[in-house]
Amino acid sequence: MMTGRGVGRALLAGAFAALSERGHTRCVIWAHARNPARFFYEGLGGAMVGERTDTMAGQDVDEVAYAWRDLDAPLVRRRLAPEAE
Repeated sequence: MMTGRGVGRALLAGAFAALSERGHTRCVIWAHARNPARFFYEGLGGAMVGERTDTMAGQDVDEVAYAWRDLDAPLVRRRLAPEAE
């Protein structure tokens, strides 16, 4: 998997810009709780605001919600854990 190239951040910024153009000021994204990539949202300033269990294809799936309360704020990547030496 190729990560760290800014593609995800650019896609999210584009989505936020489109929402903002339509008059929205906030966004909530639900992610699979066991998906390690969900921490991407935390790294870009999303605040975990909810948890739920949904049913997909007959299976219970735990999900978490990330919220951004200002879609015009820059998506600055922040480090969540100290880098290994």
